[in-house]
Amino acid sequence: MLSNANFSLVSVDMPISAKHDDVSGLCLRFSGEILSNSMPCLITITAEGKCPEPLNVLVKVNCEETVFGLNLLNRIVNFLS
Repeated sequence: MLSNANFSLVSVDMPISAKHDDVSGLCLRFSGEILSNSMPCLITITAEGKCPEPLNVLVKVNCEETVFGLNLLNRIVNFLS
């Protein structure tokens, strides 16, 4: 799947907390394009929770190519679980 697209990290929002183990608010944004048709695709990954415990992760994929975007979302979720 990732061989069909070119992604790079665009921005990172790092939370500032008094507790060093709290990652709530961590947000990674990736931008790229599908190589076959040069359509843009955006991925946002947001984490909530504390490090020793399992984190709640929200993944959003925005892509004009619905089938590709859904397939990419499923692969990211499987990789993170």
